[in-house]
Amino acid sequence: MSSTTALLTAFAYLVTKGAPRRPVFHYTTIEALFAGIISNKRNPGEEICLWASNCEYMNDPDEIKTGMKFAEEFLTDLLEEDALFAEDSKDNLLKKIFILSFSECADELPMWNTYGKGGKGINLEIDLSDYLAHKKHQYLAATLYSYPNRARGLSEKIKKISENADIKEKLKDVQLDVDTEILSSLLAMITKNEYYDYEKEVRLACIGPEQVEYRLSNGLIIPYMNVFLEKEKLKSITVGPCADFKLTGKSLRTYLDSIGFEHVQIKQSLINYRN
Repeated sequence: MSSTTALLTAFAYLVTKGAPRRPVFHYTTIEALFAGIISNKRNPGEEICLWASNCEYMNDPDEIKTGMKFAEEFLTDLLEEDALFAEDSKDNLLKKIFILSFSECADELPMWNTYGKGGKGINLEIDLSDYLAHKKHQYLAATLYSYPNRARGLSEKIKKISENADIKEKLKDVQLDVDTEILSSLLAMITKNEYYDYEKEVRLACIGPEQVEYRLSNGLIIPYMNVFLEKEKLKSITVGPCADFKLTGKSLRTYLDSIGFEHVQIKQSLINYRN
């Protein structure tokens, strides 16, 4: 097995297997929705605007560092040679990676408590099944969780796939410039500590966006980038279990209809929960 075949196989596996085939969910607040997540005043195809924040400001203080360690273990086992990040490349990567988080969880109490304003927020059902992230120099993939021996298990799986004759035939003419740096960066972006497994996260990650904005949150000035989607990507909005659904749903419906989002369904959380 050549190293080129192994790298190409691993890259294709992570990106194609991880891309969501069903809608995903973004937990947020009505305040954020009204403040600019959706708008009819932007260019066509940019009616939805979500923020991808710099990775150093995510909820996990070891964000990306966990992924770097996972990448080193995975590639060292896959290529049977040391594949370690240089210290300067680690620092550089942390500054460049921006992440927008989605979840496969449609209505889960821990997600409401952590990201949905303690159950008084909302979640947005978004269809990314045909989102061509790579054309925007972004990566869209399901998050890997770094359980013990997960890196070795994944590398063994990639080795077996790489030895398949059909795979070798398909890859021999592929013109992708994939090297250890690109693959290790991808793994660093989509790997997270196993303690966050319950989030069932799907990530849209970008390295070095052309334009960086800044916002103030909890006393920190956070770098972020805008990710624009067409309004048809938004399928429904679920109101959290602690919100007044009758009043909140009515206000959402009125607002959505007024800005051309009539197609968006409004749902009530099925969770019985008193905050």
